Order: sequence, then C-alpha cells, then structure tokens
Amino acid sequence: MRRRWQVLPRAAIGLLLFAAGPEGQAAVTVHSRSGQFIVHSDRSTPPSLSQIGPGGTNNLVALYPDPVAVSCERIKSALLAELGRPDRWRGKIHVTIDPRGQPVAFPTAVGLRYGDGWHYALRLPRELEGPALIRGVVHALLSEIANRTPGPAAPEIPIWLVEALTGQILGRVGPDPLARPNRVTGRYGVGIGQLQAALTDRAIAEENRQLLRTLHSRPLLTFEELSLPSADLLRGEALEHYRACAQVFFVSLRQLPGGPQAFAQFLSLLPQHLNWQTAFLIAFHPHFSRLLDVEKWWALGAQELRAAVGSSMLSAPTGLLWLEDLLGFLVDIQETAETPRQRRFVPLISVLIDWSAPLQNRLLPIRVRQLRQLAASLPPEVKDLASAYANTLQNYLDQRERLRTQPSLPGLTAAQGAANLRDTVARLEALHTQRLEMRTRLGLP
Repeated sequence: MRRRWQVLPRAAIGLLLFAAGPEGQAAVTVHSRSGQFIVHSDRSTPPSLSQIGPGGTNNLVALYPDPVAVSCERIKSALLAELGRPDRWRGKIHVTIDPRGQPVAFPTAVGLRYGDGWHYALRLPRELEGPALIRGVVHALLSEIANRTPGPAAPEIPIWLVEALTGQILGRVGPDPLARPNRVTGRYGVGIGQLQAALTDRAIAEENRQLLRTLHSRPLLTFEELSLPSADLLRGEALEHYRACAQVFFVSLRQLPGGPQAFAQFLSLLPQHLNWQTAFLIAFHPHFSRLLDVEKWWALGAQELRAAVGSSMLSAPTGLLWLEDLLGFLVDIQETAETPRQRRFVPLISVLIDWSAPLQNRLLPIRVRQLRQLAASLPPEVKDLASAYANTLQNYLDQRERLRTQPSLPGLTAAQGAANLRDTVARLEALHTQRLEMRTRLGLP
C-alpha cells in the first residue's frame, strides 16, 4: 500500500477535492464535529436516517456525507485511544465521495502542502466495505500525525501499522463503521448530532478469542512478511490473517516498557527518514538494535502464542535464528582495569572447557530447559536439532553427576571426566556442522 505525495497548485487541488456531480445537482459539503474532516459529495444525506446503512451490494456499505463525517470522528477517537494520544490535529482531511469511483480495498490519502501546512485528500467510492473505509481514514490520520513534525521526506506509513490499527478499531466501531441513527430520533433534523457517535465498549476476551481463531489454521507471519507483504497476503482470507498477525505485532510492541512513547516517537521520525525501518529502530532502540533483533523477539512472541493457538508457530528460518541465541551466553568482559567492559557471546564449547563446574551446574540446566521449550514450537527439522543440543548438554550433566556421586579410583574418575568432556565437545561440533548446513538450505546468510 504505497501512497503518493504531491505539492499541487490550488487549481489542481480544487479539481481533486471537489468532484463534479451530475449535471444540475448541487455539491454538498459537511464538516465533522472537530472540523478536521470535510466531506464532499454530489448528493446529500437522505431525509430518513433509516435509509442509511448497509444498503449496498454484498458487504458494501453506501456512503452519505453526514454519517461519513461522524464515522471519521469515531474512527479518529478509536485510533487515538489505541495510540494513547490526545486530539491535537493540525491538518484538515478532505473526504470526497466520488460517484465514478470503484470499490477498492486500500484507499489511501494524498498529502497536499499549502503555505499554512499539510492538507489531505481521501477519495472514496459511493459503496465501500467497512474495513476499507476504516483503513483509508487510518492512513490519512497517521499521515497527518506524522507530518506534525515535518522533514525532508514524505512519511512512509507501514502497511502493518495501518492494518493493525484497522483491526483494533474494528473492535470499537464494528464491521459497518457508518454512524447509526439514534433509537429515539429516527428522522434527520437540522444537525448530525442525531447520529450515534459513541464508540462501543470492546470485549477484550472475545476479541482475543477471535484473533486466536483466525490464527489457528495458519502460523504467525514472519516479521519480513509483515514488513513487505506480497499481493497474495492482501486479499481475501489471507488479508484477515495478515490483519490478525499485524494486530498481535502492534499490541506486543505497545506492551513493551515505554511502548506508547516509542510509537509516538516512531510516527514523529517518519518524515525524517526515507524508510520506516530506520525510524522504527531509532524509536525502539532500547529494545532492538537491528531488524534481526525484531525478528527474534517476534519469534519468541509466536512461541508464547503457540499453546493458545494449538499449532506450531515458528517458521524454520525464524526458529533456527532463535535456536542460535540459546547456543551460548552473553557476558560482560573487562580484560584490564583500564579498558571498558565489552559484551561478548560465549559459545557452549567454551563454556564447557573454560567455566567452573559450579557455574556450569547453575546455568546449563536453565539452558537445557529453554532448548526443550523452544523445540516444542519448531518444525520437525529444526526441532530435532534443538532437541539434540538439549540432550547433549543433559547427558554431559548426568554423566558428571554420576562420577561425583559414584567415584571410582581417582585417576580413573579424572579420565572418565575428561572423556565425558571430550565426547560432549565432539558432539557439539557435529551439531554445529549440521546447523551450518541447515542455514545454507534455508537461505540464511
């Protein structure tokens, strides 16, 4: 979902925003309650609000200016609630209901830079699916929020963020986002205040169950698939699955320490960088230094969801990357009193050869348990490798414990201990070779 940003003369903007209606029919302009949304249409809202609503074909809803204006405000309220932000809008959003437009899945806003700042144009057909309407308004709102701190580049709004917020907002406004008439007043009067503007209370438990049902038949998408989705992931049932994965990704990020603040910084940094990934790493730097770190963290989240969903959640490449993080320990090393501490990754073989037995006894059982837990979330090929690492470490610990509790002659016990270490190192070296071969087969660098 790519959007094009342009700086247009006022004459061109007039043609873009105010589509000519049928000959002889006056155009209608409706302002939303906050004034941020201005809805343009070639036809007015019908006198009876009972005519407003699904009224279209299939899953399409018929768009009229008054309910669209109210619904835009409801969508904005839901989005601000998800982001934890106050309503401090600066740029107006012009929504044009185009009688010649065709239903589209991904309506996108066009940014228009005036002398007094940015304005945004969102063109919609007369009939549109509810999620598509939410998606278009979300894209316009995120663009407006990002451009409050202008930069040299137009903000690239990631599709996963638009889709995640679309899914979150659906839980607040429903699949038909158009404002409904009040139960008491069924006739249209002098204002649009007679339309229901309040958000519905979200049933968190039911929402989580729906997400898990959506994810039950398919594994979670990888971070790369979320970042650069193929066209096949953005249509039909695959789009629902993509949206569910994006929602889980968004909520998981928001739950990180300082998550809401990081999202606020992320949006403000988008105009400063040519791609969203750079802004993302800066905003979430306390948690991720590289995109690979995001992939690994996302894989861990997938592992935790596996029990609820009931199916393997990790792809083979992602599982192998996560396995490699468990094949050693991160330690802070200071070689001399004058040199600063450096964090290094100590592989398992070095741990067995160089670290003391008490330290091994404290750390290796934890690593064995982590390897077995990870293995439960892996596809067969990587699962066997993770289990082999766990079994090798456990056999090493068991053999050393037997030598400690049932000593024979001192010289023989030492020789048996050395043989146990030698055999374990040889086994780890063989597993290392298997792992490198697997990396090549899976296309990992």
